[in-house]
Amino acid sequence: MGVIRLLDTHTVNQIAAGEVVERPASIVKELMENALDAGATRIDVHLTDGGRQLIRIVDNGCGMSPEDAALCIERHATSKIGSAEDLMAIETLGFRGEALPSIASVSRMEFTTRRHCDSQGTRLRVEGGERQPVETVGAPPGTTIQVEDLFYNTPARRKFLRSSTAEGSACAEVIWRLALAHPHVAVSLTQGRQVTFRSPGNNKTLETLSAVYGREVIPHLLALSHKSSEGWELNGFIGEPSLNRANRNHQTWFINQRWVRSRSLSLAVEEVYQGLLPVHRFPFFVLNLLLPPHKVDVNAHPTKQEIKIDQERDICEFIQSVLKETLRSRALSRPLWTREGSSQPALSSAYNSQSSLTPDKTIKDRPSLNNVAKMTPLWTDSIEPSPKPETSGVYQEPNRGRSDAIIGERVQKNTGDSPEKSTDHNGLEAATNTINDITKTDSKEISKGLFDKTSYPSPQYCVETESPEKYPGNTIVAESLPCSEDLPKSPLYDVPLKAAMVAEWIPIGQFQRSYILAEGQGALYLIDQHAAHERVLYYALKEKLEQAIDVEQSCQQLLIPVTVTLTPAEFDAVIERISDLRDAGIIMEHFGGNTLLIRAVPLGLPPGEEEGLLRDIIDRIQGGAKLKKEDLCREALSSLACRGAVKAGQTMSHPEMVALLQQVARLEGMDTCPHGRPYLLRIDRSELEHRFHRS
Repeated sequence: MGVIRLLDTHTVNQIAAGEVVERPASIVKELMENALDAGATRIDVHLTDGGRQLIRIVDNGCGMSPEDAALCIERHATSKIGSAEDLMAIETLGFRGEALPSIASVSRMEFTTRRHCDSQGTRLRVEGGERQPVETVGAPPGTTIQVEDLFYNTPARRKFLRSSTAEGSACAEVIWRLALAHPHVAVSLTQGRQVTFRSPGNNKTLETLSAVYGREVIPHLLALSHKSSEGWELNGFIGEPSLNRANRNHQTWFINQRWVRSRSLSLAVEEVYQGLLPVHRFPFFVLNLLLPPHKVDVNAHPTKQEIKIDQERDICEFIQSVLKETLRSRALSRPLWTREGSSQPALSSAYNSQSSLTPDKTIKDRPSLNNVAKMTPLWTDSIEPSPKPETSGVYQEPNRGRSDAIIGERVQKNTGDSPEKSTDHNGLEAATNTINDITKTDSKEISKGLFDKTSYPSPQYCVETESPEKYPGNTIVAESLPCSEDLPKSPLYDVPLKAAMVAEWIPIGQFQRSYILAEGQGALYLIDQHAAHERVLYYALKEKLEQAIDVEQSCQQLLIPVTVTLTPAEFDAVIERISDLRDAGIIMEHFGGNTLLIRAVPLGLPPGEEEGLLRDIIDRIQGGAKLKKEDLCREALSSLACRGAVKAGQTMSHPEMVALLQQVARLEGMDTCPHGRPYLLRIDRSELEHRFHRS
């Protein structure tokens, strides 16, 4: 008798469920994608115990007929595709027909659905894959799916679920990322009895971004939109270099409005920010890449989060060119203070028009801004969200700033609960002051969100889907946010600060022989002399290296070669990359044992800095980073520029300061040293007059 046997249907379903349903967040993702494919304009998610006990998703999509409702829980039953050829041109989020049967096999699932043209709805309950009789019930248009007791029939899998807070956090991430991709859909998340997230659903991307990340990040975003000759389109927002994070959690990629994780695309973005960010910091971005469907294989992974892209290298180069141009055209300098009434950096935009971000309803119980601290300097290296008070037993997304907290206060007041009081208002006041400076202008309105396709495909059902406005009991609350046309027009900043304007500044003097004080365009500027000169030297060295025909033209031979003795590990690391170091202008040869002989170094290196330059590069090579040839050259140039630049504490004459400012004027779109430290701060005249109480 053979040992190979056919598995029964129940076991097959359990195995398939293991691929699709990893945790509650997997269920939330699959069901929300089904709702979006059904044309829903409102999706409400309710979680109990982080989704382990209960997940309920309510949408106002097209709904299903009784026949479709009975068939949808069968494996590979779908309305999205009809043949294998359709897999090469998928335009929907779901397409396999695996989600509902997989979920039903490991939980107690009940769904109620009704089409807009039907007078009655259909209810179906499935427990552990066992279907109950179909019922006819009264129900609103759309679909409600309730999943209870996840993994109740597979205890081995249930015990590997994490805590309620961790599972709730994962569900929340799925929800707000999908909300970012579909700003026309009003999405809400309720955990326990508290609403922890709401998106406005008014097709205004900036307001959705504010609901997710907090209002304080909005003035530091750069909008972009570009379409290539091949039909590729990139749009979205990237953060200024000052808006950086300690990890990649604030990097979001959408491809054809599908949330994906793509290491290659993220690395392409990070390469553009090389030299603009401090070490071990990562850029902030929310980007949507629109590609022809046949260029994307979304069937490469069970969860559809990892995809394959045709011509990936060419697409990465296209992305990098768009980002480089956006960063190059941004306004320079950052304000020293943030206060109510002060000029704020405008949201740089590639558009000539953007949505007027007026809220549908103003939040009346906004915290008072009358007690702003007299001196609130922005000394932080990056823009971080304000800390929020912890609420026991309820998940709070830590990086969405204060928008959710304000909404939470409204919800708690409506339910009679008393909200917890925050003990830290400085971040809120600083962020809200930025927003309160905004005045309406006659900017042109566009009705589409930033991530919208040319048009939203309307599902085929009997009547149109009701808009969120038809549900008065669940009013979506949104804050007014700035866009490039909504910011107040200041006479100082009708034209954003560009690098060429730096040449017109007049040096006043030095502070502590480290910072140059200069005036220009009605403002006072503080320049870090070392960081600014470092960027100037890096730019010049990079130009020479690119223009050099061979290595000898970009380096200088040493009259007396320098010997450097290394440890065995350091010696091995250098020998492995010795050809790349030669291309960077550092020419060496083996001198016996673990000793190297430096015969030539890049042009511009001060005498006596040869060994220090080599050891700086060795530290980067041994730091664990796998540096490509281009990265190694960049590190060498950065170290060379750092060692050749004027030092802090070094006295500079007036002509030298003027010359440095003239050189800085060539650095369009650069306001950091090669290591990512800012070198330019601004104090507006209006700010000084306010501080001195001058009318």
